[in-house]
Amino acid sequence: RVLKNLQGIPMAYVTAERSGRTAGPAVTAFLKQMGCQADDLQLKDKGIRGNGHFMMLESNRRQVFDAIRSWIESKVEA
Repeated sequence: RVLKNLQGIPMAYVTAERSGRTAGPAVTAFLKQMGCQADDLQLKDKGIRGNGHFMMLESNRRQVFDAIRSWIESKVEA
């Protein structure tokens, strides 16, 4: 089975350290199996620690934004 309408669209599953979400690798593996371009973006791997589920509302939201923006810039042409 292939997710035809999502092929060619880069996707990121963004996970914060304290968000309670641990399914990033499984979700991205499923999407890749379905023919999608998916990445598991773990903020702790980028040195961004301690965030919860609402990472864009926390005091270090600029770091989170920069990590997501960098990922977008690496995947999408200007």
